[in-house]
Amino acid sequence: MVCQTTPNLTLPKRGFRNRFPFQLPTLTAEYRSPALQWKRALCPRSRVHGQIRLAGLPATLLAHPPLTAPDDALSDSKQETMERLVGEIAFQLDRRILSTIFPDQVRLYGFTVRNIPKKVMQSGNDPYAQISDKQASAIMERYDTVMNRLKPLGYDPNAHPRITEHVVNTFGILRERPEMSGAEAASYNDIQNLRDVVKQTVPSDMHSDCMLLLNCLYQLSQDDGKPLFIW
Repeated sequence: MVCQTTPNLTLPKRGFRNRFPFQLPTLTAEYRSPALQWKRALCPRSRVHGQIRLAGLPATLLAHPPLTAPDDALSDSKQETMERLVGEIAFQLDRRILSTIFPDQVRLYGFTVRNIPKKVMQSGNDPYAQISDKQASAIMERYDTVMNRLKPLGYDPNAHPRITEHVVNTFGILRERPEMSGAEAASYNDIQNLRDVVKQTVPSDMHSDCMLLLNCLYQLSQDDGKPLFIW
């Protein structure tokens, strides 16, 4: 009598790494798809003639098992877009301030919102300075004008430029610019819609700062008559 044994399905580590020179991520329990966990709970794995199958499921379904539930995938995609939209708000504010201070040119290399006063001050003693004394004076005048416009809203020039960078790094920015004539672009110019996004997306400890950045962006858009997001 021939005894049938179940073959070992685990690839040798040496051969596996030779095939794939990069390291594949390990999915721990908390990162597994909810749909996959549900399927494993209801249909335990069993072995038949050396093959792994899910008991009670037809072969056609087993050929391509769903890794994520459709509703969960859509929900995750929407959540990611909302998070990136929060980061885009901060990015657009930073960009709006810089474009106001440097209206006639691409901003000078090395200048950010938080270091403009320091860079302008250093330019007077720098033989390689990219700006003249007249330009430096005009830059600081525009800088003071913008800051004086935003300070009544709670904007702190010593704190909020760093907070802006933190928000962008935390949430990212939108992957693609929307069609300018589409409904998506219109929603990005709707201040109430953006406030709802901030309320629904941002953790409580960041809520007030993110809402302040949005209010500052709205104020600047009202001042220059341009849309909230400039692409």
